[in-house]
Amino acid sequence: MWLQVLVYALPMWVCVIVAFGPATLISIVMHPLSHRLDATDQTEKLRSSLSAIVGTAFVFLVSLSTNQLWRETVSLSGAIGDLSVQERDLYLLVKQDAPAEADRLLELLATHNNLVLNYELYDGALAGNTDLNQVIVELTTLVDNLPADLNGVDRISSAYDDFLKSRDDYLSALNLPGIPDIVWFAVILLGVLFVALLALQRSAKSREFTDLVMVGVVFAIGLIQLPMWTISSYDTILRMAESSLADASSPSGGSGVVITGQVVAAIAAGCLLLLLVGLGGVWERKRLRINGHQEDEDNDAVEDEVRDVLIEIRDEMRKERAARAEPLIDHNDQGPTTSD
Repeated sequence: MWLQVLVYALPMWVCVIVAFGPATLISIVMHPLSHRLDATDQTEKLRSSLSAIVGTAFVFLVSLSTNQLWRETVSLSGAIGDLSVQERDLYLLVKQDAPAEADRLLELLATHNNLVLNYELYDGALAGNTDLNQVIVELTTLVDNLPADLNGVDRISSAYDDFLKSRDDYLSALNLPGIPDIVWFAVILLGVLFVALLALQRSAKSREFTDLVMVGVVFAIGLIQLPMWTISSYDTILRMAESSLADASSPSGGSGVVITGQVVAAIAAGCLLLLLVGLGGVWERKRLRINGHQEDEDNDAVEDEVRDVLIEIRDEMRKERAARAEPLIDHNDQGPTTSD
């Protein structure tokens, strides 16, 4: 599951680049070859069939994986939300029945949530955290040391047990398996092959129109797999956890806005990159066309010079042939004579 862990550790903007970047690079490398390969009906049908098969498998795997990751993310988000509710209920009961311990409890809960957000969610529950375990011990000690004759101590103990149970549910959701590495590899390889096959297709005789279609294809493929990469990221889980645990910990302020800004900025950068690639392709075609016209003009000039030389040679040859064909007249020849 090392690939799943790697994807989870990637920042949000890196996930967006991974979704759009490889498809863009492959299209830049492979698409110019589409105008040089054989374009017979049989080869076009073969490419279309392969593209349909690979595209279907790619979309199916991406959809299945995204659905699985989203279900696990929702499960984890729900578990964190339930944990937050149990923390709030425990704090309200302690504040009502044992107000002297309320501030200390709130401090421990805030420390607990801070460690969850900054360490446990990132490292994983199985990694363990000494500071977090110490906080749980101190919480248990605080609840156990409440006076036995305190009014509402049973409710506080029951609320604390519910808190521990909700934490166990949260840890179970955090340890859900995710997507196997073989599925990640299959999605990556199918995506590469799908983009390469589409890059070799000809959508029209006009190269400019074909380039624009390829830009749209790359953008669509990036959007298809973007949720799969972003849902698996730590930033997504952190945003959900912060919104749930904000009541029990000090507000960090605007993390969701920052993450949303990262996504918007990364998508805008990807769109700008695709636009620049498309404009670059159009400019390159225009430059090649201008160079082609210049070469045609140069070739025409050379052909004119060759034609003029050939015409001169032809005229010289005609003159020589005409000179050879002219009859020779002997002025000393008096013709036949007669005798008297």
